Amino acid sequence: MLKELFEKADKNTKEKLRKSQWGKWVFDRKNCTLTYDPERTGYEIDLEEIHTSAEMLDWVFQLWNKIWIQEDDPQGIADLIAAFDDLLYPQSNYCSFGKDKRVLNPKEIIEEKFKEVGL
Repeated sequence: MLKELFEKADKNTKEKLRKSQWGKWVFDRKNCTLTYDPERTGYEIDLEEIHTSAEMLDWVFQLWNKIWIQEDDPQGIADLIAAFDDLLYPQSNYCSFGKDKRVLNPKEIIEEKFKEVGL
C-alpha cells in the first residue's frame, strides 16, 4: 500500500511538472520563473534568486499581504507553496530538520527533478 501511495504521488508530481502550472502560477522552464496569472498580472518570481528558506518565505508573506491575491484567488498562496514544493523541494534542500541551508544553484534542483520524472 505504501508503494502505491508513492507511485501515485510521483505520478501527480510528474503531471504537475509536465503542465508546469499550479492554479494560476505558471512555471517557465527556460527562464526559471513562476508567474502568477501571466495573461493578467504577470507577477513574476525568479526561482534562480531563491537561495535560502528566508527568501522563499519572504515571497509567501509578500504575496499574502497583497489584497488582489487574497480577494481574487484565496487558493493562490497554497498554489505557490505547492509549486515551490514540487520544483525546489524546500524540506530537503532549504530547511531540513529546522536548519537553514543555502542553495547555490536552484535551477540545478529543478532540472534534476524534471530529469527524475523523465521530462
